[in-house]
Amino acid sequence: MQLQFKPNVGQIDRLIRLFLGAQLLLLAFLFPVSAPITQTLIASLGLWQMIQGLLGYCFVYDLLGYSSLKAALK
Repeated sequence: MQLQFKPNVGQIDRLIRLFLGAQLLLLAFLFPVSAPITQTLIASLGLWQMIQGLLGYCFVYDLLGYSSLKAALK
């Protein structure tokens, strides 16, 4: 079985993910909270959003059979 990452995230969705990811990373590192696990979760979520925005692929969209890329092309 070969993994195939077909793009399924549209341009506007990608920009939103990149912006949101950057904001979460800034929040995690510039305004640390008292609980390190919370800071780690926020940073991980931000990094995950950045990766999805850069790759144009969302695993959850793939599981649900949704694509914002198709919606943008219509």
